[in-house]
Amino acid sequence: MSKTNYNTKKQYKQLSLIERTKIETLLNEKKPIRYIAEQLGRNISTIYREIKRGSVNQIVNRNGIQRDELKYYAETSHYIYKAKQQNKYHNDLTEKFSQQFFKDLQQVVTEKYRTHSIDTFVHWYRRNHPNEKVPCTKTVYTFVHQGIIPIKPIDLPKMVSIRKRPKKDNTKTYKKNMGTSIENRPDVANNRTEFGHWEIDLVLFKKTKNEALLLTLVERQTRYTIIRKINDKTAQCVLRTLKNIFKQYRKSTFKSITSDNGSEFASLSELESKYLNIYYAHPYSSYERGTNENHNGQIREFLPKGKSINTVKKSTIRKIESCLNQKIRRKLGYHTPAELFLLRVD
Repeated sequence: MSKTNYNTKKQYKQLSLIERTKIETLLNEKKPIRYIAEQLGRNISTIYREIKRGSVNQIVNRNGIQRDELKYYAETSHYIYKAKQQNKYHNDLTEKFSQQFFKDLQQVVTEKYRTHSIDTFVHWYRRNHPNEKVPCTKTVYTFVHQGIIPIKPIDLPKMVSIRKRPKKDNTKTYKKNMGTSIENRPDVANNRTEFGHWEIDLVLFKKTKNEALLLTLVERQTRYTIIRKINDKTAQCVLRTLKNIFKQYRKSTFKSITSDNGSEFASLSELESKYLNIYYAHPYSSYERGTNENHNGQIREFLPKGKSINTVKKSTIRKIESCLNQKIRRKLGYHTPAELFLLRVD
């Protein structure tokens, strides 16, 4: 009768779920460890390690006495093994990159007032740490969605897919004509080649009486944002707020302002001068002020719809404004709106 030599050196193969199930069955039959090893053709030390890994504490009742007892479960052990293999796979994927990069990335994308997206942080980190190996943006997003790094999709800014709308026929005569149409806005404003052309809007968060709201101005070329809390949406309040803003900047900072046709902007024409032009978008055409609409969406990351602005301090509004202006933007060549704005106004 031939006897298998279990000490023969050969390539090690992990236990399968079938083998683990057999171990569980034989243990329940009170078979000794050496016998189990012989039945599976495995080294006895392998069986000992396997039993240790897959055993869990259970409270059992023996003759009316409760006590802890270790019991081996094949599925538990197999799950632990698979989890370790998955972690090893994840570590193998990330270890070739800078580990400090992943630590810093997790910190910046989970900050309340974050100034980075994954893409901008990848470029910023590469620029400031040229000797470190950094994954590309697509690879980082893959790691996030597969759970390879401790960043969850919920931690990331919302990725909104903006559907391009067909241009509407603007030859129609509208009953409401508040001033100069956006059709007459110069090309240097439309194509963002000249600094000083702004979009204005009001952001309402809660539709209740006496509810404050935010007035937002976004400069089209630099994407620089100005946010002010106002008490109501009357034309007089909007006009007064704008006049106060103008006092803080040079005249050349504001060459034009584009608004929608809301009654709150009915008095903007009073601001027109040889230095400043006012343009009105077509009714129901918010896409014509896409820059402003996009920034309003970013503000809602900090102040969700339904929140009362009455209780929000001005210092909080300034923090949000600063955060938007310190964000590195891909469209700005990975510069911040604040950087480009300061270059233009100096």
